Formats: sequence, C-alpha cells, structure tokens
Amino acid sequence: MTSSFSAMEVKIKDVLKTQCEQRQKLCQDYSLQFTNLSRKLTSDAYKLKKQAETLSNMFMEQQKFIHETLTLQKNRMEEFKSLCEKYLEKLEVLRDSRGNSIAEELRRLIATLEIKLLMLHNQQNTAAPPQSLLDVLFS
Repeated sequence: MTSSFSAMEVKIKDVLKTQCEQRQKLCQDYSLQFTNLSRKLTSDAYKLKKQAETLSNMFMEQQKFIHETLTLQKNRMEEFKSLCEKYLEKLEVLRDSRGNSIAEELRRLIATLEIKLLMLHNQQNTAAPPQSLLDVLFS
C-alpha cells in the first residue's frame, strides 16, 4: 500500500509539476501578448496624436486661407462698389453736361444754318443758280 501511495504521490507531483509548467507557459504567453498589445496601443496612440496634430495644422491653414480669401474678396467688392459709384456719378455728370452740350450744339448748328441760308438768299438774289438744302448743309 505504501508503494501504491508512493506511486500515487509521484503521479500527483508529476501532474502538479506539469500543471505548474503549463501555467507558467500560459502566463509567459499572456504576458508576451499583453506586452505586444501594450506596445501596439502605445504606437497607435502616438500615430493618432501625430495625425491629430497634422489635421489641426491643416485646419488652421485652411482657416487662415479662408480668412485671407474672404478679406481679399471683401476688399475687391468694396473697390467694385466704389468704381460703380464713381461710374454712376460720372454718368450723371455726363448726362447733365450732354444735355447742355446738345442744346449748345443745336444752337450753333441753327446759327450756322441761318448764316448759310442768308448767304443762299443773297446768292439767289444775285442770280446765282439755286442750290439744294443738302448742298448748303454740307458746304
């Protein structure tokens, strides 16, 4: 009986030793997996941080570009508005002066026609051959 107890004790020790070795192996495997996972997580977090910084910089540059573009567009619109206002003012002045110019031009033409008609009348009185009104206007 002692020998069977001894054999059983040896078997139990072997089983316990095998289980202990298996537990240690599992512990090492899990530890290695956890370490690798931790490294990968740290690496991914670092990459994520770098990408976030890059995106933030890109966003800031886009904001700056949009602000500059809007400022430039605003300045151009103000310049365009100013040019339109100047154009309208000059157009109004031109209309006013044109009305006066046309009236003065008509007065001058009427005076010229009166002179030419007087000359024509004098020529007709002196027995010159009659001229057409168009000849008088374009002479």
